[in-house]
Amino acid sequence: MVGWRRAGGRALAWHDRAAEAGCDTALQAAADQLVESRQSAAAKNLQRYGREPNQSIASPWDAG
Repeated sequence: MVGWRRAGGRALAWHDRAAEAGCDTALQAAADQLVESRQSAAAKNLQRYGREPNQSIASPWDAG
């Protein structure tokens, strides 16, 4: 796994593809990758809200 983390953005893309394929630990691995990249806010949003249909990290929303 260390090799994937060194690869930077490629590692995150790999985890995303694994999540889409049904790997139940890939979302957490992607969030861990974001934390290691000092993007903790994005990691928290990914864990809490997941991905948008366009594959961007979802943001909090207001029910109104």
